[in-house]
Amino acid sequence: MLMLTILVAGCTGKPAASCNSKTGELKNGCLYEKATGELDTAYCGQMGPSLLNPDYSVDIAMDRCYADVAVLRNEPDTCFLVKDKIIQSDCLLECVSGSSGSGDLKVCDVLAEPEKSECIAGATMKLATGKKDFSYCDYFSERNLGKFKECYRAVAACLKGNCQN
Repeated sequence: MLMLTILVAGCTGKPAASCNSKTGELKNGCLYEKATGELDTAYCGQMGPSLLNPDYSVDIAMDRCYADVAVLRNEPDTCFLVKDKIIQSDCLLECVSGSSGSGDLKVCDVLAEPEKSECIAGATMKLATGKKDFSYCDYFSERNLGKFKECYRAVAACLKGNCQN
């Protein structure tokens, strides 16, 4: 479970809500784990070496931070700030097919197989349940009968007001 505080260079001591930390400004900032895990209690500040996991190089630590930002904000485009291809792939999978996924199939194109197929399947499931539309389940009809049935059950549950997104 991530417990996060947004850290943006130049915003020391200000509430996170007052800092503009959109994708273009994330290069000077990062996320830091905080005891409460609530973003509304986050404060901006300068990122220091003491905040980085000692098991990571600075690049890997920043990549993990960008991935955390992307997943938290449901911004798959932020995953492209990640240099490490494995972390980037995991980031895209989480954003697109994870619980916070938006269902944007275009970002799956940068992944190699089998991650690309997993990404598309997850995003398709998100679209089906998000739009409450059985037609998206047809993607699975020839690929994976189990997923096809799971998709239909999920959409039916959403139509009954019991969506698990």
